[in-house]
Amino acid sequence: MQDLVQPSAPGRASEGLAVAAEDQIVAPTEGPGAQPKAAKPKSSGGKSKPSGGGRPNSDNAAIAARLVAELPAGTFKARQAMDIIKRYWPTHGAAQGPGHCGKFLAGELWPFLKACGVRQVRQNSPRSYEIVKPT
Repeated sequence: MQDLVQPSAPGRASEGLAVAAEDQIVAPTEGPGAQPKAAKPKSSGGKSKPSGGGRPNSDNAAIAARLVAELPAGTFKARQAMDIIKRYWPTHGAAQGPGHCGKFLAGELWPFLKACGVRQVRQNSPRSYEIVKPT
């Protein structure tokens, strides 16, 4: 980057412009046309915000276990799962509506449901899942 110096020419000094060493106008440094200093972009520090109302992933295993325990054997959709999540975790993001719950089930909760023996019957929206309980 070039070093900026204040102009020595009398006509430019009143304009308040910074100029490069080659006497090229770069940007106004003061006055109504001045550009504010660029703020540093905020970074998350490498941390990603968990979805689902900010719940940690440890709740996901509990939610999956609760769904498998309370839902009857057979197929279910996000609406039935949302009712159970809303009952036990009312502030959870998945309790806000069936669309939120469907995304939560398909994205974050699916590995936990799969580990519990749940399978996806329909993989496109609207997804449906099946619980097979031993008899």
